[in-house]
Amino acid sequence: MKLLKVSPHSAPAWRCGGIVESVWQSACSLARAGVQVRLLTTDGDGMGGSMDLAEYAPFQRNGNLEVTFCRRLARKSVSLAMLARLPAMVREADIVELHGIYSFPVIPALFTARVLGRPVVWSPHGMLQRWEGTRRPALKAAWELICRMACPPRLVLRVTSEQEARESAGRMGAARIEIIANGVAIPERVERCPRVDWLRMVFVGRLDPKKGIENLLEACRILNSRGLTAWTLAIAGAGPAAYEAKLRGLAESVGAPGQIELLGDIRGEAKERLFASTDLAVVPSYTENYCHVVGEALAHAVPVVASRGTPWAEIEPAGCGLWVLNDPPSLAGAIEKMSTLPLREMGERGREWIAARYSWDHKAARFISLFNELIGPGGSRAEDADAKC
Repeated sequence: MKLLKVSPHSAPAWRCGGIVESVWQSACSLARAGVQVRLLTTDGDGMGGSMDLAEYAPFQRNGNLEVTFCRRLARKSVSLAMLARLPAMVREADIVELHGIYSFPVIPALFTARVLGRPVVWSPHGMLQRWEGTRRPALKAAWELICRMACPPRLVLRVTSEQEARESAGRMGAARIEIIANGVAIPERVERCPRVDWLRMVFVGRLDPKKGIENLLEACRILNSRGLTAWTLAIAGAGPAAYEAKLRGLAESVGAPGQIELLGDIRGEAKERLFASTDLAVVPSYTENYCHVVGEALAHAVPVVASRGTPWAEIEPAGCGLWVLNDPPSLAGAIEKMSTLPLREMGERGREWIAARYSWDHKAARFISLFNELIGPGGSRAEDADAKC
């Protein structure tokens, strides 16, 4: 099977958020399963610039996975080089997997797949979901209308949770919806630093108003006002400079010196060390289609307080966290409750649970089954529209 994945960003542009982790891990797992994967993407680094060859060269080939990085021209993902390569790469593929919604490659990829008769599995990564702070809703609605007109007949909207399915339904017309959750990379072993006399909390993710970080900081203010001051909070992530400055100012007004620290974007071994020295991860998002960091924290044996804007209700019956409203009082109450529970034991239960249900190899099998169904016994090339011309 030949799969073409089209994404505005890919590894190592980790600053673009969870979409990059999802695209890369799913591509690698499918390649391990024997699928010939070609990934067409841009060289954008997520902060308005472009990567150089030395940065992305190690990611260009990985067994059955081959990545084509195209130079982008604008701040987002506009790339004439990608546009030029798209027809030939779609023609060579049996099926196309498209990532994202409001980016340059989407409409050309949908239209090309329609013309050439290729089926499409489309992962919106939560971008069709809405919350009260959603930006430019009218412009997004117009973009969605054009996408619906460009969609090929054989199209599946692949979402990661029932919540995302409900909130995305109808935005792409009568498109079929399939739920396949993202996987989680499970470390073979994890290190845990010794406990200390205070609760060490962490937030990991892109710094954006959608993530509810202000609510978490206000929850911390409530804790201090109740005399519950034996805690620290590390905020790991990057975002627009103005928003980072806003969060720093709010953090300084909430906590004592050293109580709240903004670490910036961290990866690799630094991130491993952060999880090793963390007692509790807090994820206060307004809305998420999947929220990779919940699974990532549990994979590192760190229990979680997750907001009901995330699709992780299962962490409560699994005994590895709390699923609560994301308003400051609810978050403060959840943090206070978690501080009285056996967090190490909860983290170990969470690691076992996430490994059993969310490995990437298991998810790859689900994707391959869907791809085979869409391709059909004759293969998509038998219906190649250009052969009819």
